[in-house]
Amino acid sequence: MRIKDKKKIVFIPIILILLFILYFFNNNTINIIRGDSMYPTLKNNSLFLTKNNSQIDVGDIVVFETPLDWDDSPKLLIKRVLAKQGDKVEIKGDSLYINNKKILDISNDYYSHNDKSFVIDKDYYFLIGDNTPNSRDSLFYMINYEKVNFLINKKQIVGVGKKDSEKKEIYRYVETYNK
Repeated sequence: MRIKDKKKIVFIPIILILLFILYFFNNNTINIIRGDSMYPTLKNNSLFLTKNNSQIDVGDIVVFETPLDWDDSPKLLIKRVLAKQGDKVEIKGDSLYINNKKILDISNDYYSHNDKSFVIDKDYYFLIGDNTPNSRDSLFYMINYEKVNFLINKKQIVGVGKKDSEKKEIYRYVETYNK
């Protein structure tokens, strides 16, 4: 075998590996989890892979840029999509309902609230942390701040991770949502 042939044999796999790496990192982002708002699904300091420009469904975990009225400066947070365009979100008594299905008991010390009801507009999402009492999310801002926009626009979402297969009491609803 000649030297030129050996160079081709080495060169082709290197090119293929580089192309794969470029494709992977152009379409995916590795995120480091900071905090416990998504515990136990995602633990503090763990890594989470998201796809860029992916379709967003109820149950997906998304990385998004916070609205300015959530924080003084924009930062990236990670939460689960609980409701999307056309879904009816209600707080009645001590419970959160999505499309007339009870999703969550909110009768703890973390929330003081009045009954509320609305339908989510096009390209907006209602996001919530898996560790609800320790999460600053759509539910928290909806209940505690009258004038704050608590829904997240599709343009603010920078990455999507598909829903996990673990069954969590609060998200049992997610598994039957699209049936």
